[in-house]
Amino acid sequence: MLHHPKVAVLVLGVGPTGRHILNLCASRSITTAGTTRDGCNNTIPFTFDPSSTDPAPYQALPTAQTIVITFPFTAPESPKTLLSLYESSHPSAKPHYILLGSTSAFPASLSGWTTRNSPLDPSIPRVIAESALLDLHCPPTRTTTVLHLAGLCERTGSRKVSNWIPRAVPNAEALKKRTVLHLIAMEDVARVCIGLKDGMRGQRWIVTDMCVHDYWEVVWAVGSEEAKGWVREELEREMSVVRALPRGFVTEGKERMLDSRELWKELGISPGWSLY
Repeated sequence: MLHHPKVAVLVLGVGPTGRHILNLCASRSITTAGTTRDGCNNTIPFTFDPSSTDPAPYQALPTAQTIVITFPFTAPESPKTLLSLYESSHPSAKPHYILLGSTSAFPASLSGWTTRNSPLDPSIPRVIAESALLDLHCPPTRTTTVLHLAGLCERTGSRKVSNWIPRAVPNAEALKKRTVLHLIAMEDVARVCIGLKDGMRGQRWIVTDMCVHDYWEVVWAVGSEEAKGWVREELEREMSVVRALPRGFVTEGKERMLDSRELWKELGISPGWSLY
C-alpha cells in the first residue's frame, strides 16, 4: 500500500490565485502542496484528463484535508472522475473540495440584485459541472463547495487594477459600453478558502469585495490621463443624466449587481482589500 504524505491544503493548478493561497497558508504555518502541469517552482506535476481513468497521476498527490481546484470543469462527469480517482488512491482521505468558479454562472442579462440563490445560466457547461460537484457532497466522508469569484485583482503584480484597466478599456468606444464592475482580490480569495466553516460546505457562494463599482469611476481613479479624458467627455455628453460619479446603477437597479454579504457574514470577517 502506498503511504502518502499528509497536508492540510492541496491546490490543484497553482496559478496566481493558487500562489496567494499557498502564501497565506505559509504565513499561518498550514501545510500545503500544489500542482502545475510541468512541476515548476516546487510543485507536483499533474494534469487533469477528464477522459482518463488511470489512477497513477493521483497516486503522486498527498493526502489532503482541503483540495482547492482552480481550473474549470467543462463536462458534467468531470467532477466525479477527479474525486473518484483521488479517493480510490487515498482511501483514508475525507477531503473538502473547493472549486473556484466564476460569477458568470449567473446570467448577465438579469438586472437588480443577484444572490447565491439566484437562477444560474444552464447553457454554460462549467455551471452544469459545478452543480454536479455539489451533488457529490456526502459528509463526513466528502464535502464540496463552489465559490463564484468576481473579477480577480491583486494589490501588486499583473492583476493590479491599474495594470489591466488599459486592456479592458483600450479606447473611448470601449468605455461607453462599460457599466458595473465587480472585483475580488486574490488575497481575499485565499482568506475565504482557508476560512470556510463546516456549515458553509455543500453550497455555492458569491465572492466579491462587497462593492458594486462603476467602471467609469474605476477608470477615473486608476486610469491614464487619456482614459480620464474619455470619462470627462462622456460625462459632458450625458450631463443631463449623469452629473457625477458613480452613476446611479445601484439606486436604479438597471444592471446586474452581485450581493456577497451572506458569505462575509458567515465567515465573520470583511474583505481586506479595497480599491480606494
